[in-house]
Order: sequence, then C-alpha cells, then structure tokens
Amino acid sequence: MLLERNGRTNYPFCTLEITHALIDAWSMERLGAAFPFSNLNSIVLDYTKFGDKGINGLVSGLEGNRKLLTLSLCYCSLEPESGSKLGPIVAQTAIW
Repeated sequence: MLLERNGRTNYPFCTLEITHALIDAWSMERLGAAFPFSNLNSIVLDYTKFGDKGINGLVSGLEGNRKLLTLSLCYCSLEPESGSKLGPIVAQTAIW
C-alpha cells in the first residue's frame, strides 16, 4: 500500500530491493498491482525464488510501464517459460 501512494509520502520510493526472501505468487501479484501507481524506477528481486508461478503477477504490473528502468531477477528460480512472458515486457518498456 505504501508503494501505491505514488509520491504522496514524505519519502517517495524510487527503488525497491528485496533479496534473499521467499515471495509467494500472491505477494508477487500484489506487488505487480502496485507498480502502475508507484514511482519505482528500479526493482531488485534477486534470490527471492518466486519462480514461474509468481512471474504472472509481476508481468501484469509491468505492462505499459514507462517509469521502470532497471529490473533484476537473478536466482529467482525462473524457467524458460518465464522468458516468453518477460521478453515482450522488456522489449516494449524502458527496462534495460
């Protein structure tokens, strides 16, 4: 809910780093739902191991995103199926 405040806080967030944590599919959906309303330009989810089940929630939040510049998903237990979902998102947004 804090991310959804879109800069209406005393300390607007532009970077989110969650590492070495277990994140389930529901949490990824909730996080993805907050992306369109946030000021995030960098997201690091390294070693979170949310896997292919969590990628759908992430991708749904990133569709049409123009603010996010950096996305790091190292060691998230992603399989090749996730690449087919992430590929179009990365190709059509400002993510590098």
